[in-house]
Amino acid sequence: MHRFFKQLIWLLVCLLTVACTMQPMPVTNAYDEDGNPVDGEIVTSDGAEQTDEGSSEEDSSEGGISEEGRNENRNNEESGQMTATLEGTPWQLVSMGAEGNMVPPIAETMITLAFEGSTVEGDGGCNSYFGSYTVDGSSLSIELPASTLMFCESPAGVMEQEEAYILALNGATSFEIEGNELRILYQDGVLIYQSSESTAVNANLDAAAESRISSPASATYVPFITSG
Repeated sequence: MHRFFKQLIWLLVCLLTVACTMQPMPVTNAYDEDGNPVDGEIVTSDGAEQTDEGSSEEDSSEGGISEEGRNENRNNEESGQMTATLEGTPWQLVSMGAEGNMVPPIAETMITLAFEGSTVEGDGGCNSYFGSYTVDGSSLSIELPASTLMFCESPAGVMEQEEAYILALNGATSFEIEGNELRILYQDGVLIYQSSESTAVNANLDAAAESRISSPASATYVPFITSG
């Protein structure tokens, strides 16, 4: 029995000695091929490289976006290629009609479009209009039950242009956005808009506004609502 206790005590001493001598692997500096320490990098016990801030190179992505993705977004911002959104972007019509037979708006006229919530509104070149819209994927449906009633004498053809535009917009079937361009497809053609935040479009808006001031509509601004 006495011999058993001596062996037990010896075993406990050995275990304590081993436990006391065990130390975690120290963090060491990383070295290059010439044996020189590399500034700003350390190597942990699992061999992963870290920066001075303690972030592993494996976790260099931020918010789920890789460095390459952030660089691409930054380049797009610098080149002005960020894609606009349907809602919240002011649009101006730059061309309309059947593919292969597109025509721009009449000079000094301004046709605009804006989506907000479930409401759509804009200027048809003479009258203001508003209504509602629904989106399902790339499908687009627009209903314009309300407008103002004015007759604009100039420029020539502005009333016919507005009528054709409103008819096309009411017949919208789908849309697509690429960069700062919006394309709304209808049965007989396409309406092409650009974000009115661009410099070129703003110049057109200024010219149209000056035309409105110099050649006001011949009729009184009277709101009306039609259905169907």
